[in-house]
Amino acid sequence: MSRRITILVLACSLVALSCAPAGATAVRPGSSSPALDASAPATATSEPPVPATSNLSPSGGPADPRAFVGSSIEQAEAAYVQLAAHLASGSGLTTFTGPLPNWPVTGRISSPFGPRWGGFHNGLDIAAPMYTPVLAAAAGQVVSVGKPTLVYGDTATVIVIAHGSGFATLYAHLNDERPPIVRVGERVTAGQTIAYTGSTGWSTGPHVHFMNIVSGRAVDPRQYLP
Repeated sequence: MSRRITILVLACSLVALSCAPAGATAVRPGSSSPALDASAPATATSEPPVPATSNLSPSGGPADPRAFVGSSIEQAEAAYVQLAAHLASGSGLTTFTGPLPNWPVTGRISSPFGPRWGGFHNGLDIAAPMYTPVLAAAAGQVVSVGKPTLVYGDTATVIVIAHGSGFATLYAHLNDERPPIVRVGERVTAGQTIAYTGSTGWSTGPHVHFMNIVSGRAVDPRQYLP
């Protein structure tokens, strides 16, 4: 009888394991967040998983593709804010309140800060030819270089520069063929070339997604730019 019970318990365990989702995400012990990809920069922080976005409209028909893509972009940009705010607060730099001496690139604003595609765009998209030098908007310390939100499916190459304990700038969609030329921990000056314009990640053409993160939230960069 005891042997039959043991066999029954083992069989139930195997059934439970076979029903587990094939794409289940590994979670660190004691943590409710998925572990970061081992290839992600050490400066990246673990954020809650991005919820899946439906590609159906409320009526059950296909949704506007722009809304689907816009939602994915908005989720990645929200992660950028959390990352930049965290790294700037731990940079040990003194307070910086602006202004920013120069623009990261010279070009047309293809998408301003504000409402977009039924969501909210938390930076400036500045269009510029491929391989245009991207400049540090102010002196500061590089706190992240690479693809910090790759774990969420975002393949954009990003640089974050802390200018003070509560102020950071972020430069996204940078070129991979001509990769960033600065490293984490490096001090940069205003106007120094840090990377080149690209179209990595969710992007339809070469541009820089430029963000200002002040006191933990994204603000319109135009109020600090010359």
